[in-house]
Amino acid sequence: HVNSMHDYAFILYNGEGISMNKEEASKYFQMAADNGYVKSMVVYALMLLNGDGIQANKEKSIHYFKSAAEKNDTEAMYNYAWLMKSRGKNKESFKYFKMAADKGHIESIFNYAWMNQELFENSLEAAKYYKIAADKHHLDSIINYAIMNEKGEGIPININEAIKYYKLGANEGD
Repeated sequence: HVNSMHDYAFILYNGEGISMNKEEASKYFQMAADNGYVKSMVVYALMLLNGDGIQANKEKSIHYFKSAAEKNDTEAMYNYAWLMKSRGKNKESFKYFKMAADKGHIESIFNYAWMNQELFENSLEAAKYYKIAADKHHLDSIINYAIMNEKGEGIPININEAIKYYKLGANEGD
């Protein structure tokens, strides 16, 4: 039942075989979301956040992202964390970036590391998570991890590690 709501909403949203109708799609995404369908929660939250086919409503968007995050959706965790960060709710943001980071979400890994380094002064934890993201070829993490190793920012100086990651960054760069 909720799968059908979501699938029909998706067809309406994209205009697959019928006329595109994002406003009508939003109604079906909301119905599926209100019945616990996580994919619909995320899509509907994005529509609300961006005013995509419907009136933008950041408060409702936050509600649906948090609901999906609590049901273990990584993308919802990340979006909810960003919205909390934009409101200065750093502890809440930090918590959800960590949750998504621990599920392997690359941008959340970077943001969790950055918050550890810049806001919570936990360089050891920052280095650990920068390395995780750097090893997945996240360029900003590569650079930040190399700098931390070169300068000994919260971790022992390790020139060989710094050189390894600077080289990796040089080969990854735009």
